[in-house]
Amino acid sequence: MEGQQSARFYRHVLFGLVILCFGGAAFAAPPPEARILLNTDRFVVGSKWTLDILVDTPEPLTVRVPVPVLPPALALSEGPYIRETSWEKVAGTLSRATKVSLTLKTLQPGIVEVGPFEVRVGNTVQSLPPVTVYLLAADEAKRRFPVELRWVKPEGVFYEGQAIPLLLQARNLDTLVQAPDLGLAAPPGSLWEKAVGLGEIEITSIGEDRLMNVPWGGWMLIATKAGSLTIPAVRASVAGVERVVPPLTLPIESLPPEAAEGRAVGAFTYSIEAKQGEAAQGGQLVVVQELSGRGNFPYLRLPEVVVPGLTLMSRQEGTRYRAARGGYEGSLLVTWRFASEGPGTISLELPGFKAFQPSTGRVESWDPRVVRVTLDNFAEPAAQTVPEAQILNWAEVQSVRPWGLTQNGWSILLLLPGPVFLAATFLFRGRNKGLLVLTVVGVTLFSASESAPAGFEAALKAQGYEAAEAWGTLAAAHPDEPGLWYNKALVCQDAGRTAEAVHAFLMAIRTGLQGDLAARGLAALEEKELLTNQFPPWTGWPTNLLALSLGLAFNLTFLAWGLQRIFGVGFWLLPLAVFAMGTVAAGFFLGVASAAQKESDAVVGLADGPIRKVPGDLAENWMTLKAGTVVRVQGHSDQWVLVQTGYGLEGWVLSSGLLSLEAAH
Repeated sequence: MEGQQSARFYRHVLFGLVILCFGGAAFAAPPPEARILLNTDRFVVGSKWTLDILVDTPEPLTVRVPVPVLPPALALSEGPYIRETSWEKVAGTLSRATKVSLTLKTLQPGIVEVGPFEVRVGNTVQSLPPVTVYLLAADEAKRRFPVELRWVKPEGVFYEGQAIPLLLQARNLDTLVQAPDLGLAAPPGSLWEKAVGLGEIEITSIGEDRLMNVPWGGWMLIATKAGSLTIPAVRASVAGVERVVPPLTLPIESLPPEAAEGRAVGAFTYSIEAKQGEAAQGGQLVVVQELSGRGNFPYLRLPEVVVPGLTLMSRQEGTRYRAARGGYEGSLLVTWRFASEGPGTISLELPGFKAFQPSTGRVESWDPRVVRVTLDNFAEPAAQTVPEAQILNWAEVQSVRPWGLTQNGWSILLLLPGPVFLAATFLFRGRNKGLLVLTVVGVTLFSASESAPAGFEAALKAQGYEAAEAWGTLAAAHPDEPGLWYNKALVCQDAGRTAEAVHAFLMAIRTGLQGDLAARGLAALEEKELLTNQFPPWTGWPTNLLALSLGLAFNLTFLAWGLQRIFGVGFWLLPLAVFAMGTVAAGFFLGVASAAQKESDAVVGLADGPIRKVPGDLAENWMTLKAGTVVRVQGHSDQWVLVQTGYGLEGWVLSSGLLSLEAAH
């Protein structure tokens, strides 16, 4: 009995202890309240400031706050210090509390978060969320947000020849401003092209504020060799403050050896086909290469197409790609045209292609293949009669010269006789006086006979290279004399200086050579040298003769008007209307002729001209224009000129490789 009572007693004691433990835990007091105190959230670089954490406990020795990991823009200067303070939780009532203070130093501008903070009071732990602070540079101390300028680049490994999009981004702008043209030069060992569309405006929310990250400039970078490539520091003005972006260094890896020849880096799809073309002067074989996808289109090299026994007539490249965030996107189309001397079946090998994909680290390959094409659409070239070209003597040079009055500035006086005559009819009402005025203003204008310029006779006697130089000197000294340009064209053609001959023929036509000698000579030369000229020269009336026709019709209009006033007969209204329409027609054709004369701007010079996709000696030479090809100038960049062929293809050539036609304008 006594043992049972003892066991019951111990069971009650154990049960009471369990209730005491678990009940005490259930009704334990919550951790004391804590908060972060900051006088402001904006601090200037170089300043020190204090962040306080207020804890609702009167026992400082029980409080611990470890220092959180700080962003690189901040450093711990002092603390943490823990001391007793007071806390006014209820207005007018102070209670004892504990303050933990950290002194931080601002190292660089930016928007950063400090925290989170772990507050330990005895055995209790609570976490305070991080606070956002704005670290301002010294020149923007009065601004609300720190302005940053930094490079944004893709992640991953970069390879030789890879198209790398780089975006310069202005960050933390509260108002949208226009980005200036920075005009950054190409880093050494690279191709560098300004591009648009590489980034968009990003809007972020910080509290009640809306901040914008704005593209400040975009460029496509192609490293032309392995190693390390550095973009120098950039200084720019952003929203009224100067910012310097530190140099950006990119490690560049080498391409695998099997992809080095084509230099293609990206994700591509390649195809090549051969077919029979339309018959022109002989049969044609057309080979079309197409490359599409994303990658370094301006720098890669498609394999050459060689067809034994056929003559390459042209290589035309169509570029339909644009800069994008992942590189250049689009397609590249290359059309090869070969000429055959007769019908038959051609067997040729279509070359393959290799491209390196950075994302997978693999080289994609397209194998070559052999095809057979039958050329049966063959047409014999039509016989063309080419006049026998002879050097012009001085009398002939004068005879092919257009009426030279419009060559002079005072040719505007040719428009005065008609209006003067009409004005005279208002001053002199009598018929005899009006006829007298007509006789006075009807002056016959003529050009006096001139003597040959110095060196003309010597040029007639010169031969070969000396003749070409002599006529070139005379034409340069008298650029408005078409006969001299024509003579230069003939001797340059005989000397095998094709480009100079084409240039001189065009200059003769532009300066108004009478007849079709220059046009026929140019056509025969281009056919012989297999030159394609998509800018045919103006072969109609010379512009100065059209200008004289305009002046004559203009004066006759006023003359008919004046005669109608003198005689008072309605008969003169019909000539008046005819001459007025003639004035309009002459003005229209003069405008058409002037525009046609400016279709082409230059001729590819003494050697075949390499056409590059971007200006620079290291840029890809994707096409070669034969010496003597006529082109149009689209723009300039230092010593490089952007030219366009008649097919609309564009590329960059050195200005020293062009013979300008501007002197004829």
